[in-house]
Amino acid sequence: TTASPSATAWGPRSSDAAYETPDAVVVTSLAGLNNLIEMTPASEQARLRETALVVMSERIERQALKQGFFRVGAAADNSDAGLVSALVKMNEAGQMTKGGDEHEKEAS
Repeated sequence: TTASPSATAWGPRSSDAAYETPDAVVVTSLAGLNNLIEMTPASEQARLRETALVVMSERIERQALKQGFFRVGAAADNSDAGLVSALVKMNEAGQMTKGGDEHEKEAS
């Protein structure tokens, strides 16, 4: 079966499924970030911005922060391994769940 066009990561997977929020979303481009925001219904925008975001570059990270995301980790290099490393680092820092130390970023 195919998902309906309105189905998002924050919507039910079937008519009787409960809403679920993913632990993290991976974004590899500015266009992907913009599409994610645009595709998410207005009623789910707050939940979207509370979700951990792992991005491919510091440039995307800066844009995500400007867009209101506050749990954002950037890959150290443009590779799958870089994304996985950023995901693991965020998880180990407790940033994959609400209540993690997401508001404090170390100065680089």
